[in-house]
Amino acid sequence: MINLAFVGLGWWGNELAAAASALSARIKIVGCYSLSQTEMKAFETQYGAIPYPSYGDLLKEPSTDGVVLSTPHSQHANQVIQAANAGKQVFVEKPLALSVHDAYRATKTCLDQEVILAVGHNRRFSSGVSEIKRCLQSGKLGQVLHVEAHFSGNSAMNFSHTTWRANREESPAGALASIGLHMIDTIQYLLGPIERLCCLSKRQVLPVEIDDTTSALFELQSGITGTIGTLFATPSNSLLRIYGTGGLIEAKNEFSEVSFQGDGELYENILIQPSNTLTAEFSGFCDACEGHEAYPVSADEAIRNVAIIEAMSSSSKQMGEWMNISGLLKKGAV
Repeated sequence: MINLAFVGLGWWGNELAAAASALSARIKIVGCYSLSQTEMKAFETQYGAIPYPSYGDLLKEPSTDGVVLSTPHSQHANQVIQAANAGKQVFVEKPLALSVHDAYRATKTCLDQEVILAVGHNRRFSSGVSEIKRCLQSGKLGQVLHVEAHFSGNSAMNFSHTTWRANREESPAGALASIGLHMIDTIQYLLGPIERLCCLSKRQVLPVEIDDTTSALFELQSGITGTIGTLFATPSNSLLRIYGTGGLIEAKNEFSEVSFQGDGELYENILIQPSNTLTAEFSGFCDACEGHEAYPVSADEAIRNVAIIEAMSSSSKQMGEWMNISGLLKKGAV
């Protein structure tokens, strides 16, 4: 049994807690902390978790094995470091950080303190993504040439000016860190590392001062080219298409619908079994904490995802200048 304390008890923190509580044979929710007393009281009532007056006090509790962090993006790295130095296992919502340097600091501390670091790239655990991986490994697509990705929503249309996500420092390149990163992680998991990119990002309609329209052109280390778009002001939708010499594979609706199209009339809908990606990532976290197997998202992969955020944000500020990811990783290393 792993005793977990939850930090950050907003909408997403509660989604994570619900997923973790589904694994009641492996996880016990024992503590919580939030700046909001109302959120903390509600969480205490629902899960029987002990509320703490500060994050530092929560980390001092010897019976707590690990923490689950669902806090503003800019706080992740330092909170991970604090938890690791307190000897706690760490599950942190993506992104791990907003800069490569901070991502390296966080991962190094976890390594030095010999604690597990799990970053919540939950779409990695989708049944649809697993099917795409199998299709690619089968050689069905032939030589992969290009990938096209999109992940958007309109939640930012309802952001208040006091919402932390409505801050450019917390949401560089608009929807990228919140939802576009799902596709970045999926692309790199399926096809390998992105090596260079250029990006345009702008605000057109949002009532708050963050971008609503972000797009990038990129090239993988393998030579595969690709594009990604992520918007914060259009109805929720997602699409991933991978084009090869033998056909294309397409995933829609957050990887719940997958199909393959070959030459001529060859078309196949691939049956996708429903999966709870949040529960799956907590199961992976438990496996890692118990020493069964490594968490599926490696530290290097989490850092490279952060590098894409930093590169896209920097490129957009420099009128779409090309950014080299390997160079950015080398520059940010500690």
